[in-house]
Amino acid sequence: MAIRSGEFETFGVVGVISLLIGLWGIGIITFSFLGIGLILVGLLLLMLEIFEPGFGIFGIIGAIAILLGIFTFEAEPLFAPKFFDAITMMVIGAVIVICFFFVLIGQKVIKVIRAKPETGPEALIGLEATVIKELNPVGQVKLKGEIWQAESFDGKTIPEKSRVRIVKIEGNTLFVEKIMR
Repeated sequence: MAIRSGEFETFGVVGVISLLIGLWGIGIITFSFLGIGLILVGLLLLMLEIFEPGFGIFGIIGAIAILLGIFTFEAEPLFAPKFFDAITMMVIGAVIVICFFFVLIGQKVIKVIRAKPETGPEALIGLEATVIKELNPVGQVKLKGEIWQAESFDGKTIPEKSRVRIVKIEGNTLFVEKIMR
């Protein structure tokens, strides 16, 4: 069983990264190939996150893969230490910016998902209306300039000009309760 994000498998991606590290561990590939492989996998994952948005998993794993790929170049004998320090700072800065971006976007997405509906019948629940024809238990209310068929939620009579709150909607009938002031 694999965790899926869109059409791609998360554990499959982690497996490719683990395979590269494993091949380096048993000496089949050198540090340079491991670093290049991790950077390429990381870039591929970042592009995948851009074109197949999911939960941000591929973006985070991609950033980590790029970071690991850069750090493997430190062990190369011909790699200048000053150059490595400059690249390390740039990569760490880029990873922090990317992670901040994903957290910021994630918060906005969660806010939109949890938001109350703004259209459709569900958007009317909780709004206040005025009774224009006594509810005994059925009558009419005026809501945002429109006249609606309404029914008392608890079956009690609600007099004209009373303020009511919508608690439920079935078809074109609003179920309301009187607001006690």
